[in-house]
Amino acid sequence: MLEKFRRGASKIMASLLFCVLILSFALWGIPNYNKDYSQNTLVQVGDIKVTEDDYRRFYDNRLNEFSTQAGQRLTRENARMMFRFQQMQQGNFNGDLDREVLNMQVNQAVLDVQAKKMGLGLSDSAIYDAVLNDPQYQGPDKKFSRAIFDDRLRQAGYSEPGYIRERKTNEIREHITDAISGLTPSKTLVDIAYKYREEERTVTTLTLDPAKQPKIADPDEAKLKAYYEENKRQFIAPETRKFALLTLTRDDIKARAKTEDAEVKAAWDKSPAAWNIPERRRFQQIVFKTKDAAEAVAKEIAGGKSFLMASLEESAGTRLDQGPLPRSGIGDAKVAKAVFEGPINQVSAPVESRGGVVLLRVTEIQPGRERPFEEVAKEIRDDIESRKTRELSTSLHDQIEDLRGASTKLAEIATKLNLKLREVVDVNKTGNSPDGKPALDITDGQKIIAAAFDGPKEQPREMVELAEGGQAWVEVQAVSLERQKEFDEVKADAKTGWLAAEARKAFAVAAELLVNRVKAGETLDVVAKSQGLKTEVQKPFKRTGPFTGIPTTAARQAFTLSKGGVGSADTQDGKSRVVFVVTDVKPAAAPSKEEGDKLMQLLQGQLQNDARTVYVSALRNRAGVSIDEAAFKRINGAEQQQR
Repeated sequence: MLEKFRRGASKIMASLLFCVLILSFALWGIPNYNKDYSQNTLVQVGDIKVTEDDYRRFYDNRLNEFSTQAGQRLTRENARMMFRFQQMQQGNFNGDLDREVLNMQVNQAVLDVQAKKMGLGLSDSAIYDAVLNDPQYQGPDKKFSRAIFDDRLRQAGYSEPGYIRERKTNEIREHITDAISGLTPSKTLVDIAYKYREEERTVTTLTLDPAKQPKIADPDEAKLKAYYEENKRQFIAPETRKFALLTLTRDDIKARAKTEDAEVKAAWDKSPAAWNIPERRRFQQIVFKTKDAAEAVAKEIAGGKSFLMASLEESAGTRLDQGPLPRSGIGDAKVAKAVFEGPINQVSAPVESRGGVVLLRVTEIQPGRERPFEEVAKEIRDDIESRKTRELSTSLHDQIEDLRGASTKLAEIATKLNLKLREVVDVNKTGNSPDGKPALDITDGQKIIAAAFDGPKEQPREMVELAEGGQAWVEVQAVSLERQKEFDEVKADAKTGWLAAEARKAFAVAAELLVNRVKAGETLDVVAKSQGLKTEVQKPFKRTGPFTGIPTTAARQAFTLSKGGVGSADTQDGKSRVVFVVTDVKPAAAPSKEEGDKLMQLLQGQLQNDARTVYVSALRNRAGVSIDEAAFKRINGAEQQQR
């Protein structure tokens, strides 16, 4: 878009205006609120600089990867929430995705510095070979698929040169870190880890019945206000935005590319032979360096030697069978002539091709045939509409970008080009409207929302590539900043929250009384009967789960208790409380050889990852890492989040 803007500004009058603007900036300076921070250095590692734009692109690429893993387009806020949740499950309550992404980029820069010192490098051809043999880019035939490759790159937001560059640098980084190997855990460590992982607990539980708990009286105004003050973060109205959305979908373009019957017939009349099925031939070839060598082998074959045996002896490693191919599919004209003018199952005279001198033998002929108009009419129509679709897509895209470059609003562009314009109002970062429903119930809704929330209102936004091949443009029209809701707005919600909190407290007290009775000597069955409740023996479980019929927190607590130990925990939905007794502890048996080898491999990987972390940390300390924390906070909107 910027390139088209510059091209449009090349007219004489526009040039004069820009000269005036440049002169005024030289005299008076540019206002700070328009300052371009994009090329500011965010991170300095040795002689390698990471700019703010580098970080944003890196973050967006990681976000694309997270979205692919999640099976849906994630906004930054969605990704942050998911990351925090994953980290909390692992016991880390300070998970920060923004900082994690920055650390990933710093670590990569550190490895790049080390690669320079070590003089490491890879050729583009080596990377292309790796891509061609990468299973993730292969089709059902186990061969490289350009369509799959292009689709994966589009989903990840890469251009092909950009992907090759990144893959090359990643291969070099992995070459450095993979050198840290050979760390093998001892058998003692494997045995301890196995016993820890495979030990089982069995518990008997009872669940408190909410209906049998005393009713909690409604709170007075003072209690509600106190709850509101203590839990203000629960009562935040999130930032919302209003934006115009212009879409150019494949269906929109197809509707404009409809082809009349007369146009299809005219295309047929112009070149009917182009739609016939050409003759195809399957053939074998043996490649020689010289004509004399080819003639000598031709004589041996004529004397009874098999073509296959001659191929194995003379050009092992070269593919013997070719095709079936049409004449136009054979790149060398001399080879094509010999194949299509020679009889089947007869060895040709030596043919001097571009790849060397070859002997050829046709092994199969698939006859061609003429096809009537009625048979090919649909193919012709599809071909015409496909061409029209490509041309229309390019033309409309360029017209939209030209108009945007001239500061034309999306509403005016939609009217001029007869395109669909949608107005999205009061949507938050999660993509929901005030009623909690998705504001854009379409495949790429989250991707479009992410674009709308990326940067301030006045920031021009790049086109959004849609999954089905279409495009979208976003124009933010209004921003309502995050705000604290007043008490009167949320009184009903505060009451609901207060009652839920009091209920949890009451359940905790009631459960603790039952726990103490068991500790004093009563059985859980007796305690349950006195409360009109039933006990339930749960399935045995390991530390790694799965936990059936028991909350995760209770299961983990059970592994801190010995046999006969008693405890309690909130139910999974938080609406009641479970009291449990550990009724059995089953130590792990000795691991089988297969189990031991599998755990050995797992622990070895973990040890090597730990060693790599220590190594990279040492490289960071040696290289010296400088981070502009103010810029980092500005990029990720820390000030806004803390309001």
